[in-house]
Amino acid sequence: YQDHSNLSFNELLKKFNLISIHQKNLQCLAIEIYKAKNKISPNLINDLFIFIEKTYNLRSNVNLKRTKDRTVHYGSETLLSLAPKIWNLIPDDLKNEATLKGFKTKIKT
Repeated sequence: YQDHSNLSFNELLKKFNLISIHQKNLQCLAIEIYKAKNKISPNLINDLFIFIEKTYNLRSNVNLKRTKDRTVHYGSETLLSLAPKIWNLIPDDLKNEATLKGFKTKIKT
């Protein structure tokens, strides 16, 4: 990276086909939610998330229940608040991936 000291951080990420730590954390969170949805996480993790299955098909068939945020410290920046926001942004075809390995591969792209 020393040969590219004139590039910004974002330019370095793009040049070397890397992602930021923030993006990596979002991918890890999505993977944990997928595992909870498919009951392959420990029960403690599975019980954290409440999945809502819709019988009608307007947008998505499976979403995470969102909690009411009371404050930033105890609400909007917690796992139970961020997880539904991230999960509900993921396309349905990715959410319905048959295997964990397939999900991990697709979420990283």
